[in-house]
Amino acid sequence: MYYKVIANNLKSYISTLECSHRLMEVQYQEGEWVRPLIPHSQLFVFDQVCRARDFVGGNSALQIWECEIQNPQHAYIGDCYDWYTIKKMWARRGRKKKFTHMAEHYLTPIGSVGCSAVKLLKRVQ
Repeated sequence: MYYKVIANNLKSYISTLECSHRLMEVQYQEGEWVRPLIPHSQLFVFDQVCRARDFVGGNSALQIWECEIQNPQHAYIGDCYDWYTIKKMWARRGRKKKFTHMAEHYLTPIGSVGCSAVKLLKRVQ
């Protein structure tokens, strides 16, 4: 089982404002497969509910959902400093060029898993 942290409006939670961009605001819907809006990018989930809870802390604007995922992979990037870097990194990945060096300083939270699609199953209390 995997766990997705999202905002109360069922949109992606973006942990830094500097990275905020409409293409990163994925809209989730219970029971439907959702894919990233940025070509060749990943959606991120947690591998354990305790890690998702640690990430949420006491933030009442966030929810944790059990989910199914497709194509689990190592998560390459977490917080970043700008939208341009994210867009360029995923474009390089799509062209099968080296891209992980662009994310080396931006680690995802512990327990993060990247994937190509997420389906929300049920909200965790």
